[in-house]
Amino acid sequence: MRLRAVIATGLQREGRSAEDAERMAFAIVAAYEGGLLQARVSGRVEPMVDACRYVLDLMRVRA
Repeated sequence: MRLRAVIATGLQREGRSAEDAERMAFAIVAAYEGGLLQARVSGRVEPMVDACRYVLDLMRVRA
């Protein structure tokens, strides 16, 4: 199963609609991949930390 599908399934189990879960799963994976790429390019961990914080903030707002 693809990562986005796994995340979306988990979000649906937590009570989110299928559409919301799919959109949020996309945003989570995109933020992770973007943070990882920026961390690798810069040689610093801060982009990953920022991406994770953004995702957590997004999930709190959308709860």
